[in-house]
Amino acid sequence: MMLGEAGFFAVSFDARDHGDSGWPSDANYSQVAMVRDLESIASSLGMLRPVLVGAATSGATSLLAVGEGYVDARALILVNIAPQTEPAGVARIQSSLRRWSSRFEPRDDAIHSPTAFFLRPKDEHSHRRPWDPHFVAGPRDMGRRRQRLCASARKLTLPTLLMRGEHSDVVSETGVAEFMRFCAHAEM
Repeated sequence: MMLGEAGFFAVSFDARDHGDSGWPSDANYSQVAMVRDLESIASSLGMLRPVLVGAATSGATSLLAVGEGYVDARALILVNIAPQTEPAGVARIQSSLRRWSSRFEPRDDAIHSPTAFFLRPKDEHSHRRPWDPHFVAGPRDMGRRRQRLCASARKLTLPTLLMRGEHSDVVSETGVAEFMRFCAHAEM
């Protein structure tokens, strides 16, 4: 709302298994699939070059989309994500998502449906839906993921801002320093 009031046209989309989006029938949460989704949305804007803002998975997707030439953006803002992430922090987040998802159970009349919309919380006071177990499992090849993110960071020429929480256990000061070496013009 604040962006709109400031004269910006803002689009917030639900990536696969985020917000109100459903679980893909093929359980494809690959970086390629997510980058292609972002590319499709960006191309629907026509000649408008977006400013991409992303945290976690959406930040990595945005970094790849720009670095690999799928999206021509005006600027990139990465929130608590860099090519080098800390395994303990990532494991903590994945564990939290798995615990959250275990609080849901399938409805009897939708036991064969793959979509999250047919699940109900065990705690009826909760309105959030579970994460697809395929998504929660996370990327299978973290080495390849890191290589792609590093290569993309090296190719950035657009205005770039990296934001990191002071006490983040996902992106360390070492991860920030590495990113700044790859993308020396970035602001922190």
